[in-house]
Amino acid sequence: MSVFVKIQDHLEKLSNAKKKVAYFILDNWQEVALLSASELSKRVGVSESVVVRFAQDIGFKGYPDLQSDLKKVFQNRFEHKVQKGFSSEENCQDNSMYHHVYQQAMYNIQQTLNHNSDEILNLSAKTIHSARKIVIMARRNSLGPAKILQVHLNEAYGNVLLISGENDEVFDYLRGMNKEDLLITISVPSYSKRMVHAVQFAKEREITQICLSNLNNPFREIVDINLLTSINSDIFANSHMATVFLIEILLGEIFEINKVEVLKSLEDMEKVNQRFGISQGVER
Repeated sequence: MSVFVKIQDHLEKLSNAKKKVAYFILDNWQEVALLSASELSKRVGVSESVVVRFAQDIGFKGYPDLQSDLKKVFQNRFEHKVQKGFSSEENCQDNSMYHHVYQQAMYNIQQTLNHNSDEILNLSAKTIHSARKIVIMARRNSLGPAKILQVHLNEAYGNVLLISGENDEVFDYLRGMNKEDLLITISVPSYSKRMVHAVQFAKEREITQICLSNLNNPFREIVDINLLTSINSDIFANSHMATVFLIEILLGEIFEINKVEVLKSLEDMEKVNQRFGISQGVER
């Protein structure tokens, strides 16, 4: 079990001081791999003993073991780049907007790979697959990626509803849900008080929850599973490349879990489309 999985498994039970350590590691894990316990404590603003107890609380013998795990992740992740050309000198020398946006997108994708372990992605896919009913909640910038996820999950399961985080009706839907159902909150980067209240209400009702967001959000202490994306951009709009990339990984994991069921659903949907002339073009 990787350090990222251990942090997410224990996050809700940690003290506020230890949560500060956890968030700093999630945000800056490459740097932490090279910091001593004393140096990390100063960066976070807690005592060195808090750092040591944090490592022990999440399942390590001590901070050196945690740091050793981070170093292994660092070596594994950077020995296998997404593609060799992503950081090539030739690409970096091109100052056009095309290559600038490209480099930023590749950075976001790499960060997203760094923050989400295979275990968390597989657990997320299994949770989605086993849900009786799924509600996806998003707002503004998040609605685009949320719609992509809804469309493709409905192709596979037909049990997914997308609702705006600004809509009061979200509470009506949540009242009819239970622990067999799933609420997926997508918040990149903005969220509303209504969304926070909805996530809290869902927790009270023991509804299983997944949150897909960037690092700065209030949901990750409440939900069951956190999926982290990177939306860094130097232009006026946030980058959604990594978020869509993460959604595609989820869809791939779901397909691997039950290929037969998914393929049968797609075949049934195609028959309906042909019968009623719903889809005239070839989408795949």
